Amino acid sequence: MFLLPTTDGVTYFGAGNRWATKRRWVATTITLLTWHQLTQHVINEATGGQQKDVAHPTTN
Repeated sequence: MFLLPTTDGVTYFGAGNRWATKRRWVATTITLLTWHQLTQHVINEATGGQQKDVAHPTTN
């Protein structure tokens, strides 16, 4: 079970109607993608831009 903050406080993930659940999934996905982008930016800054993508390194 996931606990996510919502407008009516904290509710269990998957509780409520399907549209609310879908909205939570979208919000969670966007949040995770945003955190991933921020993390990649920090890693790039820390490594001087040498490491482009940790998950998918490219061969130059």
